[in-house]
Amino acid sequence: MRARIVSAQIVNGKRAEAIRLWQEKVAPAFRDLKGFRQGFLLTSPDKGTYVSVSIWETEADARAFESGGLYKQLVDKFEGVLATAPVRELYELNAQVETSGKAV
Repeated sequence: MRARIVSAQIVNGKRAEAIRLWQEKVAPAFRDLKGFRQGFLLTSPDKGTYVSVSIWETEADARAFESGGLYKQLVDKFEGVLATAPVRELYELNAQVETSGKAV
């Protein structure tokens, strides 16, 4: 599996709007994409940072999301909310732990 990490700085005072946009625009867009497994949004109230994490079945699935144009459409919805251009990184998911405490 692969994890796509997108990070940026949020415009001061726009944290709530960034969260709302992610919940209303990004989350629904992910749901029906091939290979999408999970998504998370993390924000830092103190630092004003935004980190979106999406988990994909394969690297090809993660890259297809970006190359198909949907990624740009979603980023455009954050105009005026993000202070910096989003930085994208792709990671291999090597291990995880669930509430059972078992490493998977």
